[in-house]
Amino acid sequence: MRATERVVAREGGNGSKGLLLSFFVLMIRRPPRSTLFPYTTLFRSLKPLDLDAILTSVKKTSKLVIVSEGYKTCNVASEIAMLVMEHGFDLLDAPVKRVCAVDVPVPMSPVLEDAAIPNKQNVINAVKEVCQ
Repeated sequence: MRATERVVAREGGNGSKGLLLSFFVLMIRRPPRSTLFPYTTLFRSLKPLDLDAILTSVKKTSKLVIVSEGYKTCNVASEIAMLVMEHGFDLLDAPVKRVCAVDVPVPMSPVLEDAAIPNKQNVINAVKEVCQ
């Protein structure tokens, strides 16, 4: 597989999200317990970014949730959200939702660090919010 290729990891109809590998593994290994079946796309490379794959995913679902462990400000999630707004605004039925780390220095305490970075529940809540 080339670095520019993407993997459609799970097809569904309720939302699209680009997930970090750690979240991706957690999310798709567990059988869904609700009616949410997100269409999940994993990217192997951010440069060049496969905008066509993102827009294809958004076209199928008309929604987009972007997950990144980076800060919400000046993050790849911000760039992807803007690219979708510029090139696929008419495909969206809901605002783009970003699930990112809190804009604070990474805490030394493991408890506070866990609160500062996105977790599985943050992702689930974001997908539910976009799908309402």
